[in-house]
Amino acid sequence: MIHKIMVGLFDTHRKLGYAKAMPMIFKMVDYFLNRIRNVIRTYTYYRWQEILTVEYGGMNEFMYNLYR
Repeated sequence: MIHKIMVGLFDTHRKLGYAKAMPMIFKMVDYFLNRIRNVIRTYTYYRWQEILTVEYGGMNEFMYNLYR
């Protein structure tokens, strides 16, 4: 669900030119990056790799599009 919110913000920025969307996206990305780092720090990188076997679609596609 989170990636859908981010995609909606991204599309709002890209298609409608809504300038406030990108700072919101970057704040969300920073928040989840910190959560990922905490998972790795607490449970090891191996545990994070196990999580990625479940989440392999929407968020990855969104991050690719954001990077592009």
